[in-house]
Amino acid sequence: MNRIPNDPQNQQLHDLEVPRDLHTGDIIHNHYHSPSPPTPQTPVPTTVILQQTPPLTVPLVPNYGYKEIGADYWIFNSIVCGLCSAFIPFFTFVTGFFSFVGFVILLKNLNIGQLEPGHPDSERVRPAFFVNIGSLLCIPFGMLYGWNVFF
Repeated sequence: MNRIPNDPQNQQLHDLEVPRDLHTGDIIHNHYHSPSPPTPQTPVPTTVILQQTPPLTVPLVPNYGYKEIGADYWIFNSIVCGLCSAFIPFFTFVTGFFSFVGFVILLKNLNIGQLEPGHPDSERVRPAFFVNIGSLLCIPFGMLYGWNVFF
């Protein structure tokens, strides 16, 4: 038996459907369920407009395609190999081989600043080359004298 809420004949809430939350006693569960009023249906448009969003772009770090020379590595390698070649005759052939490989690589890349302008190693190739020549000159000193210089 459903009655209209504003009916002056009956002001009781017994058997009355109310389209909202209603509280008439102790709160037990802190929520109430009541049926929601029907919402009017709006017609769906026949034409659908799709808005395309551009894909997310990742900022790219420019890659200039420079070949790796490692001039700083060859400076360090030449110093270590030169000292080992000069004073430890047992390592002279191994460290001399590394110094020779560095000599060939640095000789091929002496003009890297002209071939590839802006190359990161262009200013360090020439000093690395001269340090490597000093390392190569330590090989005969190590083979002739080695530690015998100190004794």
